[in-house]
Amino acid sequence: MNMFYGSAPVFFVKDLHRSLDYYCDVLGFARPHLWGDPPNFAMPQREDIIIMLSQPEDPARIQPREEIWDAYFWVRDARKLYEEMTGNGAIVHHELTYKAAYGNLEFIIKDPDGYILAFGQGMTENAFYQDKPEEDAHQQETTFLYMCPVLASSDVGRDIRWYEEKLGFENVFDSTRYAAGPVNYAVLGRQKLYLHLQFQYPQDMTSTDVRIEVKNIQPLFREYLKNGVIEASAMRPKTAWGTNEFGLFDPSGNRLTFLEDL
Repeated sequence: MNMFYGSAPVFFVKDLHRSLDYYCDVLGFARPHLWGDPPNFAMPQREDIIIMLSQPEDPARIQPREEIWDAYFWVRDARKLYEEMTGNGAIVHHELTYKAAYGNLEFIIKDPDGYILAFGQGMTENAFYQDKPEEDAHQQETTFLYMCPVLASSDVGRDIRWYEEKLGFENVFDSTRYAAGPVNYAVLGRQKLYLHLQFQYPQDMTSTDVRIEVKNIQPLFREYLKNGVIEASAMRPKTAWGTNEFGLFDPSGNRLTFLEDL
């Protein structure tokens, strides 16, 4: 049995009510019960995360550090949370950035007392933490979690725009965030599916055939039909191998087949 299932950082704050306003109104935590008379302790919560806020009698003892995080939160959608928090007026310490060293899409903010709060989303199999089921310690077989195709692209910038505008994917990060010059590599995501695009010179181009399994294929088919990337005749219902499916080609000639099992 796993004994430990969570943790709660303890922050000393100069003004409990000011800090609660920030955590609850800006960062989206729920307003908690207050302890003390006058109130000097509270535990705001968002989903499974709790932060303990304690207001000491002597605020001069509070000396947060600048060189390291005071707390790190693993989240499922760092970009969406970044937009939410900055839209609410969060104090940005470091903007949303992909950290290749440990595979996280990450941003850092400050709270009113100067505490450094980092929020990161595991993006690769090398990420320190990913949102995935616990593994059975006694399991004898390796469990394959997902496969992430890398597609050749003769123009990565063009293909990013096509995937965004036509297929509803989002540019999670690309090479311009860690290297100067034109974009030559990108990761695109939609829900829990990720595609990588890698630049190839035209004379070296190869095509890839990727099959993507989905649930409830009809809304996606109608979306892509509306976007003009497929014809109505593209749908192959009730195939002999037990699927509904349709396919299309991206601008670099990679074939994407979307299917649902019957």
